Amino acid sequence: MTCFPSCGANLRPRKAAGSATWRSTSQTATRSRAVSEVECAGRPVDLLVNNAGVQYSHCVTDLLDEDRSAALRTEIALNLEVPIRLTWSLIDRIARPGGAIVNVTSLTALHPKTSAPVYSATKAGLKSFTRALRLQVEPMGVYVMEAVPPLVDTAMTTGRGKGKISP
Repeated sequence: MTCFPSCGANLRPRKAAGSATWRSTSQTATRSRAVSEVECAGRPVDLLVNNAGVQYSHCVTDLLDEDRSAALRTEIALNLEVPIRLTWSLIDRIARPGGAIVNVTSLTALHPKTSAPVYSATKAGLKSFTRALRLQVEPMGVYVMEAVPPLVDTAMTTGRGKGKISP
């Protein structure tokens, strides 16, 4: 295993009271680097929060357009694949009484948004993964929770809705 002395531009650590958290992208190299950093630290992971997300507007005919397929793959990867892979990569560090995983989903998991069918589907998939994972790791004393925030004022929600909460 390679230990990295510092994080790169796509992986920014934030230190707080003897712990570290990472904000990572969907890039495989960045995920691998984040996991390597955690393993090199040699400490357990108390809490994993899978909070990244991206939403694109798609029409069913867009899914046939080769130019739109990159956006489709990115949306699926970031919203569903990355949380699953990070969880599986770090589960050995989390799997002990008191370890916790929080997956941030959306109301669209239950009430799909017409203009965002892929986003809605990925959040529904993450919701299902959360429920199944909870049952698998419960005997180990690991808590698995789903967070369903209200509409948050972010770049993704610019121009949408009213009454948004601040990040």
